[in-house]
Amino acid sequence: MSTQPRMEEARLMETLASLDKEKQKEVLVDLAAEGNAAAATELLRKLSQENFREQLAYRNLIISTNKVAFWEGLLEFVVAGTWRGQPLEVVPSVSGCPRTLKPLLQSLFLAKRDGGADSARDEALLNSLRSSNPDIRRVAAGTLGERKSRRAIDELARHLTDPHPRVRLHAARALKRIADPTAVEPLIRCLSHEDEILSGEAADALGAIGPAAVPPLLQVLQSRDGWLRWLATRALSHIGDERAIDSLITALKDEDGGVRWLAAEALIKSGPKAVEPLLRALLREKMTPWFQEGSHHVIGSISQKVNGRRAAILRPLLLSLEEIDAGVEAPVAAARALDELRSLGLLAA
Repeated sequence: MSTQPRMEEARLMETLASLDKEKQKEVLVDLAAEGNAAAATELLRKLSQENFREQLAYRNLIISTNKVAFWEGLLEFVVAGTWRGQPLEVVPSVSGCPRTLKPLLQSLFLAKRDGGADSARDEALLNSLRSSNPDIRRVAAGTLGERKSRRAIDELARHLTDPHPRVRLHAARALKRIADPTAVEPLIRCLSHEDEILSGEAADALGAIGPAAVPPLLQVLQSRDGWLRWLATRALSHIGDERAIDSLITALKDEDGGVRWLAAEALIKSGPKAVEPLLRALLREKMTPWFQEGSHHVIGSISQKVNGRRAAILRPLLLSLEEIDAGVEAPVAAARALDELRSLGLLAA
């Protein structure tokens, strides 16, 4: 340790010696927030001590602090091992954040407290998203997602175009955790990003957001780009919204096998509600090998999940979809199944 840090530590110890234990804790937090590296070091040492009761007292004090600068410093230490740019040695001979201490420090950001402490944590994390250090931006984005901070949505959306790929990825995952409809528009734009891992995360985030994402996803499903259609189908399959059924039936004829498969799986998840629209499509749509295969997969899978009477009515249709001349046989079988299901009141509402 160089001379200046030793002097700072000596002055700190002199200051603390004149105070009672409770006041010492408060002063350490205050000085650390002001950028005092010696105070930050001492405070972090207290957190890493074996005396659980004393450690808990410091933990509770930190969780309750509403000093934004303190939380900024703590995140910087977790990521970079520095406090306001100054390296800390919390454990002798170990520079930076000790591996055993990091989970505890990260958990402090996830604690919930009424009043200004929660707001201060969010503010510090939002400020850290503007750091020049991409690792700090990455961890800040991920932590905001774990906190499900709706205050962060606009800022996280901006970081979907961050120059660093890992920051972009953590921003998309954070938006998935928060799952707020206000993030739909930037996530839809993100589907077109050249980074396919990122666009996949954006699709998953849209799937997590749910019904609010359906209308723009249905538009993406009309794209000429097979990858975009696949992403839209993937998101829609997670959502399971009835508004997508007709478009998913159309996607059973898509030239992309991945799109067809996801569309079929999404329709199967819809269960009996997909039966009537699919039967009507079999009446009017031209039969192609892909549409035949997809319809057979969907009808067969749903038949296994419905009651015996419905399954028995759908059985002839299923067999017709296995024939070489399915284009002739399937529409007839679909019409019969539709009439019988309707007459028995077995069509899903």
